[in-house]
Amino acid sequence: REVFWKNILAGKSGISEVESFDTSAYSVHKGGEVKGFLHEPYVRNLNSDQIGRASRFAIAGARLALEDAGVDLEEIDRRSAGVSMGTTSGEPNQIEQFDNCYVANETEQVSPYFISSYPCHYIAGHVAAELGFMGSNMMIPTACAAGSFAIAHACEVLRKGRAGMMLAGGADSFSRITYSGFARLLAIAPDRCQPFDKNRKGMMPGEGSCILVLELLDHALERKAHIYAEVADYGLSCDAFHMTGVHPDGDGAVRAMEQALSESGLSPGEVDYISAYGTGTKSNDQHETVSAKRVFGKAAYETPISSIKSMRFNNWYKVLEM
Repeated sequence: REVFWKNILAGKSGISEVESFDTSAYSVHKGGEVKGFLHEPYVRNLNSDQIGRASRFAIAGARLALEDAGVDLEEIDRRSAGVSMGTTSGEPNQIEQFDNCYVANETEQVSPYFISSYPCHYIAGHVAAELGFMGSNMMIPTACAAGSFAIAHACEVLRKGRAGMMLAGGADSFSRITYSGFARLLAIAPDRCQPFDKNRKGMMPGEGSCILVLELLDHALERKAHIYAEVADYGLSCDAFHMTGVHPDGDGAVRAMEQALSESGLSPGEVDYISAYGTGTKSNDQHETVSAKRVFGKAAYETPISSIKSMRFNNWYKVLEM
């Protein structure tokens, strides 16, 4: 966390040449791989050989979050502690290994743990199993919006009294499948992601995990937790417009933001910062600009708006958040 924050403040990019697979067949060759990741200090109870890279990221993120929050696992009721996770691709490395064996006509080499490691819901399950969290467990695979959906779901679980503490966030591993798809769509930038820049050239795939410890305010105050922020509320929507294209007037994003403002009791003028999706494409830049102007009016020209993708440090599932 400290390294991530320091690099964000310094504007340091985590983008480098892809090393996990050969990109010579593509016109782009860079991505946000986590270099030198050691899972051993974090995966202590599960057999790490039987879980995928995204699960290892998620477990590491969960343990770091709990440590930062000052949570002692021996002092909490783990029967009411839950996990809410989001993902784009789940554990694609597992299916890639299967594909390699299938193409080489060596299916007998497929790991016996393939079925218990590939489905994306195992990521949330692995976090819970590693930590002994026996409460609500949910995986939300809504691609780039998944991490935010997971936070929203965790908030609802807490509000309804179905859990005393929730881990919420997202995890993804660098994927040849995902990289190939976006490369063929000519959607990957050659060097870096530049949202809201006239020289934008596309997005940049990456990997990593981001986990938050969520709890009700009274619970946090009782244990004297260091509180970083309050989730005022959230908004969810669907364009229901086109299979791949967003509504030209930004209707979906507008409804989500307006709902978040309404439910939280805030006015557009009270928002200090907008964290954009920011894929670095002309279509998305236009969509987010239009929707922000519709919701915030004149304030849209004064409220800072940027995207974590412009300083990507191995994290690629952020969406519009307030």
